[in-house]
Amino acid sequence: MAKSKHPTSALGPGRGATRAPRDSYVIQTKWLGTALDAKTYVHASEASFKTLKSSLERFGLEYVDMYLVHGPTHPQSIKTVAEGLARCVNEGLTKAVGVANYGNDKVLELKAALVDHGIPLATNQVEYSILRRYPEIHGEIQMCLDNGMVFQSYASLARGWLTGMYTLEHPPPKTYRFSSYPMKEIQETLAALEKIAKARGKAMASVALNYNISN
Repeated sequence: MAKSKHPTSALGPGRGATRAPRDSYVIQTKWLGTALDAKTYVHASEASFKTLKSSLERFGLEYVDMYLVHGPTHPQSIKTVAEGLARCVNEGLTKAVGVANYGNDKVLELKAALVDHGIPLATNQVEYSILRRYPEIHGEIQMCLDNGMVFQSYASLARGWLTGMYTLEHPPPKTYRFSSYPMKEIQETLAALEKIAKARGKAMASVALNYNISN
């Protein structure tokens, strides 16, 4: 996400030692619409637009490459959300739009709503790894493929579990985010991952990421 205490240090003109050509990197950010955010009521259809515009000003950028709805937590209707996303694209604030953590039914609903504005839904970003195969088993990946969308995973290394950095003796911190797995229950999976990695002279993380890419 486009959040940082010093978000413009390497991006905005005159704010960093160098400025790379804008087309040499990709920036993706998200809009989190919640019932606790006044903008979602006062500016229902413009909430995502206003949020992105503010982010761009902080970054010193003219546009982002991808703008996602963080999740189906917004009180606005799908149709209203689509209106805001469409404005972001039409006014050049983002090249493409997508969602994160949406179930297939909501993805298709928003995709259809965006069609009315002549804009495609580009991606659905979901937690996915060897340890959390829900998107693979329950059809999120296939749905994206069937509808010309890119499936995008996050926490692909299970926040470190799949790198070998945690063991029974040195478990992850209790403040660990996203899906949580008792170390005793995933030892066989980690052992298999380590065996494959050693046999191919690769890091465990490389094998874990290759699994995601291959699916």
